Amino acid sequence: MAERFWENLSIILAERNISWIELTRKMFAGEFHYPSELNRLYQKIRHYKMEQRMP
Repeated sequence: MAERFWENLSIILAERNISWIELTRKMFAGEFHYPSELNRLYQKIRHYKMEQRMP
């Protein structure tokens, strides 16, 4: 199920021309104040994607 989630999300992002970092910015808008915080959140999303786990 998690694999399908990431496949479907990748397709949606490609259709809308949105990068993973842009998605992270939109998901956590207002919740980070420093670039390092955004990077940490992005790395967490990236880790879940690589491990094929649900967030």
